[in-house]
Amino acid sequence: MRIGVFGGTGSTGLHFVQQALQKGHHVTVLVRDANRLGELQGKENLTVVQGSALKQEDVDKVVTGQDVIFTALGGRSGDDTRYTVCSQNQMLMNNSILKEKERGNQVPRRVVCVTSMGCGDSYQHMNCVTWMVVKFLLKKSIEDKNKQEELITDHLHGVCEWTIVRPGGLVDGQGTGVWNASPTIGGGSILRADVAKFCVEKCLEGAEYACKAVSVVN
Repeated sequence: MRIGVFGGTGSTGLHFVQQALQKGHHVTVLVRDANRLGELQGKENLTVVQGSALKQEDVDKVVTGQDVIFTALGGRSGDDTRYTVCSQNQMLMNNSILKEKERGNQVPRRVVCVTSMGCGDSYQHMNCVTWMVVKFLLKKSIEDKNKQEELITDHLHGVCEWTIVRPGGLVDGQGTGVWNASPTIGGGSILRADVAKFCVEKCLEGAEYACKAVSVVN
């Protein structure tokens, strides 16, 4: 499977790229700094496109010809686009996909997007403590990711499938391969490695999570 990746040098994205390559997939990843790929540089079946997730021509290079698009973008401290990068990139990604469709070319079968618990309707199921954290500490990030989700569900409807993954609090550590995935989870945390594994093993194809949003925790 050919997978285009945005956010592949982030903490979750790196796990995804590594695990996708281990499964034998062909991965094309957009990076600003290839050195952030670390030991993954030069791996077989990995194509690196150096550029910006906020430039249409660079986004086009990653989207064109892929079977699946995976995005786990997140803003970095100090960036002017910290609270807009997810939705801005999604608009460009949509442009690329719709442009290919208009030309009669192959478009990705599915877009897999990692956002956050608290996005969309998931806030209705959150416990009080988790909801307060989201409401007051993550407000701007959640607003950006909500826009991203809407751009996927509203504008790609009927064009390709999508899966939105809403992890709980992200933590580092060795993956367990164990998770709880449901649209009605109210709180919890999950290892970044397990978010990536869930996406690789459960979200790239199949009907279980097609055109659905799901929260996931350990």
